[in-house]
Amino acid sequence: MKKQNAHFSSADSRDRKDGSKVSDLKNDQAQKNSREPKDTSNIGSGKMEATRAEEAVKETGEIKKSQSSDKAPEKSMPVKDPNAPVEGLVEASELDREDVVALTTEKLKLVPSNYQHLGDRERQEDSFAFSDFTDNNLVKQKGVLAVVADGMGGLARGDRASQLAVRVFLREHSHLEGIDFGQFLKSTIIRANYAVFDLALDRSGREIDLGTTLVAAVVHSGKMYWVAVGDSLIYLYRNGLLKQLNREHIYANQLKVEVENGLISKKEADKHPERDYLTSYLGLPGLNEVASNPEPLALKAGDAVLLCTDGLTNSLSEDEMTAVLRREVGNLAEELVDKALEKQKKHQDNITALVISCKPAELSKGGGK
Repeated sequence: MKKQNAHFSSADSRDRKDGSKVSDLKNDQAQKNSREPKDTSNIGSGKMEATRAEEAVKETGEIKKSQSSDKAPEKSMPVKDPNAPVEGLVEASELDREDVVALTTEKLKLVPSNYQHLGDRERQEDSFAFSDFTDNNLVKQKGVLAVVADGMGGLARGDRASQLAVRVFLREHSHLEGIDFGQFLKSTIIRANYAVFDLALDRSGREIDLGTTLVAAVVHSGKMYWVAVGDSLIYLYRNGLLKQLNREHIYANQLKVEVENGLISKKEADKHPERDYLTSYLGLPGLNEVASNPEPLALKAGDAVLLCTDGLTNSLSEDEMTAVLRREVGNLAEELVDKALEKQKKHQDNITALVISCKPAELSKGGGK
């Protein structure tokens, strides 16, 4: 996200003790400190160079505890029943139902790749992980989980928020029973939200401005289930075309409605200083918007699923990403990040990309990089 604008929603009306609102926060990049980033090599963030998920995830699919002495405060508010329906859930899939049903029997070999870069920032606030895709029994029972989170909060340590959210997803996936993966993702994002919300309360009970976006997917038996909040995105590459599956939860969506209703002009909407502010993210008292697919998406050989933070999508066009994914071989995530870095964009944000390539099971004998 564009952290110089903090991307906090102007619709978020939580009052601060000093009388300000969350939306008043500006992450001043000129405020720099000398604190070294924590050793986060265990969880897919904190390195300037690429970080591989194989190094990030233990065989159980859980993240190791950070070596830092910082600890999250004890949970201070009750957790809602994770199996209860999610109020206000926004479910959306841009793929038509006929295409989904026609491909449900195809057997696939999943080839994951991942890459991450610090960009032009002092701290890596993105986090990511795969579950253990080398354990065939685990994959058969629980599928492959991929998760990406983009923390925000600047000096309030958005890296801790993203790490915690990823940790919750890996933990819940390791304990998953049954095959209702859609409900698993919806209930887990509720748990992750409460965990990050509690992290925003310091030991004195004072609230700190931090949060994280998140996008996660589970692929099981050739079907994909996904959930997202914030402006991290999930794409499907198929037959040479790239399709964005979720819509960013940003204020620009509301501005578009106001334009359609004649309340403001398109020029005013395009130039609105808060158009990129987030309207939903993990760390709020309740989730305003959550996107997910109402029906599992059946994958087929030749498909690729991309999960990424906006450090990638703000640097590359869809055509540029499509050109990379069309190659189908190599570490596609690495190639995407390298292509973004080639542009030498000023104030380049952290970049994280995860790709799951779908190969015919009978032809694929190797794993991903």
